[in-house]
Amino acid sequence: SESWAITLFLGLKYTNIQFDQVLNGIKSMNDDQDSQFYRLLMAFVNGESSDFDFPTLFLLSTVCGVNIPNFDTIIIELKNMLLDNSHVEESLYVLSFLSDDREAEKEITKVTESYIKELNVIDDDKQLKNINLRYGIPEDTLFIARAKYLVKNGRFFDASWQYINGSQLDISYEVCLEHIAPQY
Repeated sequence: SESWAITLFLGLKYTNIQFDQVLNGIKSMNDDQDSQFYRLLMAFVNGESSDFDFPTLFLLSTVCGVNIPNFDTIIIELKNMLLDNSHVEESLYVLSFLSDDREAEKEITKVTESYIKELNVIDDDKQLKNINLRYGIPEDTLFIARAKYLVKNGRFFDASWQYINGSQLDISYEVCLEHIAPQY
C-alpha cells in the first residue's frame, strides 16, 4: 500500500514479521508530516524527536527511550507548565529526571519552598513522609521548607522545631533568640 498506516496495520495483523521490520518498512514511504501519529511513530523508529509539545517530548524520552536534545531544558519548561496549572506534585516527579543532580536539587528545593502549602505538609507529618517516599525528596528539605513557611506566618515555636528536624540548629537558634525568647 502507498499509505504508511495501512501498511503498518496489515503488517501487524496479517504477517509474522517482527514489529521493528514493519516499522523499518514504512520508513521508506512518503512522509505524512500532518499526522501526529506518523510523526510519533517516526520519532520512535528513528530514535530522534521532532517538534512536539513538552509533555510529548517528556514521554518520548522517558517511556520510549527517544533521544531528546537539551532534555533538561524540556524538563524545566514542563515543570513550569505544570506549576502554572497547579500540578505541584507532578512537577516534582518531572524534576527527578534532570540529568544534573545539583540542578535537580536546586529546582526541587525551589518548588518545595514556593509551594509547600499546596503540598499539604504544613501540619501533616504523614503527608510529609508520603511526599518524601513518593518523590525521594529528602525530609530535611521538606522540614526546612515547612519551617520557612511557618516563620512567614508567625508560628515561630513550630518553625524552630521544624528547623531542628531539618538539621538546621543554627537557624533554629536564631529564630528562638529573635522571636521566641522575647515573648518569654
